[in-house]
Amino acid sequence: MARTTPNSATIIYSDHLPWPDHLPITNIKLEALIVDVSAEITVTHTFQRGRFTHMGPHIYICPLPTGATVCGFEMIQSDGTISTGVVKERQLAAAEHEAAVKEGKSSGLVESVIRDQFSIKLGGIPPSDWVKTKLTFVIDLLDNDSPDEIRLQLPMAIGNACYGYATPSEPYLRQRPDEPNNRIHIDIRIQTGGEILEVRSPTHSIIVAPFTTHEAEGEEPRFSTAATFVDHSFLTSDFVVVIRALGLDAPRCFFENDPEDKGVAALQMTLVPSTQSPLMPKQEYLILVDRSGSMKGDRIRMARRTLAILLHSLPATGTLFNVFSFGSWCASLWDRSREYNGESLKEAVLHMETMDARFGGTEIQNALRHSILSRSVDMPTAVIVLTDGEDSDVEPCVKLVSNEVAKASARSPLRVFTLGIGNTVSSEMVNGLAKAGNGACLIASGSEDIVKKCALLMRAAKSASLSDMSIDWGIKAIQNKPRAILPNVDLLLDPESRIRQTPSHIGAVYPGVRFVVFALVRLDKMNKLPEKVTITSRFLGGQEVQTSVPLCAVNLPGAGGNVRSIHTLATRRLIAELLDGEIHSRCHAIRQEVIRLGTEYQVVSKYTSIVAISAGEAVHDQDVPPEPLSTVQSALQRVQDALCCITGDPVPRRRRNGLRTVVDMEIGDESQSEGGYDIGPPSYEEASAPEPTPEYFDPLTSAHPNTSAPSNNGPTRLTILQRMEMHKIAESYETVGRFVEEYSVAPPAPLKMIPDGVLELVKLQAFDGSFTPSEELGNIIGKKAMKKPFFVATSDQLWVTAAAVAYLEKHMTDHPELLQEIREKVLTWVSTQTKAEKFESFVDQVRLSVK
Repeated sequence: MARTTPNSATIIYSDHLPWPDHLPITNIKLEALIVDVSAEITVTHTFQRGRFTHMGPHIYICPLPTGATVCGFEMIQSDGTISTGVVKERQLAAAEHEAAVKEGKSSGLVESVIRDQFSIKLGGIPPSDWVKTKLTFVIDLLDNDSPDEIRLQLPMAIGNACYGYATPSEPYLRQRPDEPNNRIHIDIRIQTGGEILEVRSPTHSIIVAPFTTHEAEGEEPRFSTAATFVDHSFLTSDFVVVIRALGLDAPRCFFENDPEDKGVAALQMTLVPSTQSPLMPKQEYLILVDRSGSMKGDRIRMARRTLAILLHSLPATGTLFNVFSFGSWCASLWDRSREYNGESLKEAVLHMETMDARFGGTEIQNALRHSILSRSVDMPTAVIVLTDGEDSDVEPCVKLVSNEVAKASARSPLRVFTLGIGNTVSSEMVNGLAKAGNGACLIASGSEDIVKKCALLMRAAKSASLSDMSIDWGIKAIQNKPRAILPNVDLLLDPESRIRQTPSHIGAVYPGVRFVVFALVRLDKMNKLPEKVTITSRFLGGQEVQTSVPLCAVNLPGAGGNVRSIHTLATRRLIAELLDGEIHSRCHAIRQEVIRLGTEYQVVSKYTSIVAISAGEAVHDQDVPPEPLSTVQSALQRVQDALCCITGDPVPRRRRNGLRTVVDMEIGDESQSEGGYDIGPPSYEEASAPEPTPEYFDPLTSAHPNTSAPSNNGPTRLTILQRMEMHKIAESYETVGRFVEEYSVAPPAPLKMIPDGVLELVKLQAFDGSFTPSEELGNIIGKKAMKKPFFVATSDQLWVTAAAVAYLEKHMTDHPELLQEIREKVLTWVSTQTKAEKFESFVDQVRLSVK
């Protein structure tokens, strides 16, 4: 079943046709500001409109990453009309929109922000050459392979043009005949509290600026960089950027002051538990594999590969398991789960190798119901779902899991873990199932290492979770009178509460899996922000763990607007929790508080909408689509920008002047990087008319530079040709170009799939973790390694198991998490045969003999 989310951003109009049509898109720009594990993103789509395009209603639709909170919208037309969105109560917004349309004004009204999709009705749009939409939203970033990594994943649909595109024909969009059109432009600014170690994209070639450290007296150092992607084609896959930095796996708490001075601070506490969680002593594993038609090709092959690792990673004792296949219908390997042993493992592996994608559509709900009803109710159960998630029935699936989890006993809990496969996976589905199932979710596109994520997911499924977690925010809460029902909802509803934490109840948390908690804290003279917050938790039936986290102030300059990112994210979470707990007795109170929060923090919700009405302003210079630079101009700017990065000079701002580019720079200005956070790709200020005052020399249009004295009425503007001698340009370009190519361009990361030999070796591993001498094993690890020296007093089985471990260590340097899972299972068996130290000595002896 196909998802309802459109295949790309679009503006739909009817034009009196029997079916709707789409405006062709010309280019797309995305600006992102990443701070810690959150991001503010502004996406700008430019659509071409003919003078004779229908003037009736249009609908702008934009797919969004799951969990995105829309907090800004703007529409700009070629005649200078600007419509800026404001969040208001839904009915009031609808009334204002209708009134504006009747008056002939350009207006937009949000129809919905659901299922990863933003939709706004645009009315009263006069004929124009082009129309530009600017949508701003904030999101929590995703975990990546390691705890010190985060991932920004923008869906392909936000940056492609499957409904048609146009070659720009107007002067401000026209390219030179010898240059292709730039269709997509992505600018990303990155700010972290720890040293940035790596910025890469596993999907696209990006240009990464040198990493920068900002230090101020009395403050902790801050780190920043920027990444840029420009292409002549629209996106054909999700755009992914992975950031690795020190401290991303450390507990930390940021606070954002209220810029309107209303006394409400927003806190964001992030924690990645590093304590090793004890393994579940016994558990049933139900593995669900999506075999729908959408899984054909690489996806089902990835699923088979993943399932092979999952089956061999299961604990050797105290384990029941079963394998389910689903699509339009559901089938299981056995009627009931079987004990994990050599015979059942062999049968499951043979079943896995015959899997194909011929089960029709994607009906996850039936598979969940069928598998959960088959579970053994006298032991804990872990449901592991492998899917591309292309199912439109998200809410019923999540509700089913939530109800079954609630019915499970404390001694036999039910947990759900999900692995999303492929570039078009519905993260709403897989994240929703894991959240409702007190489990964890990981997502792997076709260009990522799904085997590593499989190992991380299996580690979480085998482990006991942290529970009974509470946070002491260091603020004394007002002692509220006892209330009979829903105390959490009561506290969340009260705008005068000193602390409103969301989620109010923290569910299961797993080692190595990041979780984020927000709080809106009301401050006064008696209650000020503390220096630290304290987290207390305990494992299921285990020891108590306490962690103290210092507070750190952060100011988040917007990527495309003035958004209070932490306030916005906290409000989004708070509204979602209020709506999740919505009951009849509190319906009116919840509605009123959601409206108050949405209008105050400009968050679209069930009860609030964006209404955008034109006010007749002239379009600003920066809103006019720029004319692309010539090849020579681009090269010169590249030289200047790279030199600024090397010398530490500020990257200049450029103003378009016809075909010219003027470099704006204030001599001696030290404020260009306020707070050390204004690093990024060069920003362009486009002007619709030439400015008479700046000095400028364009080698394409002038024979000599203007040598008149600079004006004292403003900052002196210098071009790169005035800062460098002409005869040094070629030499500098050659040198700096080499620097940029060698150090700044990050190509897509190579696909780190597990080697075929390792996969074949894992398939030979017995259910208890050991390896048995065989010709197949010798072909993989080498005949020489199979032969035990005459002076080694041990069994052949123990020796070849040591040789297998040595082979895995040699060929799995890129997969430490998976190696740890395999090693752990081997050592469990070794403990029944000999001492661990003796076994490690065998591994060292055979290490040089393996292939």
